[in-house]
Amino acid sequence: MKRAFIAILLLVSGLEAEGVKKAFIVKAEPLRKGSISEYVHVYGRVIAKNTGYVISPMPGKLIKYTKKQGSFFKKDEPVAYVDRNIPGVKTKPLVIKAPFDGILAITYAHEGDMVAQTKPIALFYSKDFYIEASVSSALIGKIKEGKSCLIGAEGKKGKGIVESVSFGVDPQMGMGKIRVRVTEKKNLIPGEIVSLSIATKTSSNVFIVPLESVVKREGKTVVFVEENGRAKMIPVKPGIVSGDRIEVYSPDLKEKDMVITLGAFGLSDGDKVEVQGK
Repeated sequence: MKRAFIAILLLVSGLEAEGVKKAFIVKAEPLRKGSISEYVHVYGRVIAKNTGYVISPMPGKLIKYTKKQGSFFKKDEPVAYVDRNIPGVKTKPLVIKAPFDGILAITYAHEGDMVAQTKPIALFYSKDFYIEASVSSALIGKIKEGKSCLIGAEGKKGKGIVESVSFGVDPQMGMGKIRVRVTEKKNLIPGEIVSLSIATKTSSNVFIVPLESVVKREGKTVVFVEENGRAKMIPVKPGIVSGDRIEVYSPDLKEKDMVITLGAFGLSDGDKVEVQGK
């Protein structure tokens, strides 16, 4: 009787070990192809291609500006009117014109102020901007002319193209110079310091997965895909890392495979898994 009880207990324990093991709760997403870039991150100063002061050619009293600061003017469009105020002489207001197509950035006088040839009454800058940045000797060799650039965090300030890269670096400062032509701007202001993320390497039409889905197993880099409720381990070759995404390659991967993201760290090949939301 005692032997029979022990045999039944061992049988139940074996069943629990084999069949009652709970599934790992994981998250997964379909595998897709796309483009990914590696970036160098530096800071630069925004500069207007053309900058010019507007000065009254004769002394007088400022009557008014024709538009507000931030307004765009065509070349020779009236910017302000000045009363020459010559005693005993009737004169027409002096017309102060825009020096080039550009933006009225700063006004230095107010209506009724006396103005003269010695002080500017306004500052203009063109709509075309570029950015100059000092780059360390360790990074400048990675930057090439013609490469794309994101301005501000994740391109929130705009986009640009690397226009020129200095051949060498200043021996005293250990820094070189690059110039970025702004192709798309969003609230950029000449004079401000902005971050630049410059693409140094790009891969297209490749599999891109979340960084958290790539783990190490027995010295190999692997991902897990969900297949019939089980975790299937697939060795991969990692590539470019950008933010929280990474390029991976394996002949065993195919588009729309369900790559396990959250929960991949604790998995082994063949583990039972349950995908949240599936």
